[in-house]
Amino acid sequence: MSSHDNLDHLEPCLYEIDELMREVHDYKIKKRQFLESTGIVKITEPNGLVIKKAVVSGLNTVKDVTDIILLVNVQHDCPIDTLTIDTGKLNEYTGNDIEIGSRKLIEVHYITDDVTFEEKRVNKKQIIQENKVRVYDREDECKDLPKFESEGMSQVYQINKERVNGAKEL
Repeated sequence: MSSHDNLDHLEPCLYEIDELMREVHDYKIKKRQFLESTGIVKITEPNGLVIKKAVVSGLNTVKDVTDIILLVNVQHDCPIDTLTIDTGKLNEYTGNDIEIGSRKLIEVHYITDDVTFEEKRVNKKQIIQENKVRVYDREDECKDLPKFESEGMSQVYQINKERVNGAKEL
């Protein structure tokens, strides 16, 4: 008996597929300040860090040196393990002495513990609903992202299980 012999007994099934995506970004912003000429400072974070802002300031003047600090530390889109700042080179970072005769400081803002939570909901209306989730940190963005894992099926699936089991899995 061929698989086409029972075509007169098929029950038509019409459904729509919707995919909904939600992304939650969770991170910490830390700010650190160091006085001029206090030596080389190294900042490390267990999960890496991403430099967001760096400014050198005196009593009355402030200069943004974010680009210089990014270049010195070779920061691209991926987190770095250690942020190094030579507080003896603040005048080099700014291009000149921004406030002659006063001691300056550098303030650095960086992000750490950067985790993204993505939830993907696939709806097959009238038949099945499956929730899928993946969690990854900033370092994973530089590699292959983890696959979505199923959190379970809806109660509609339990009702229509017999009908769905013959259908293609999500």
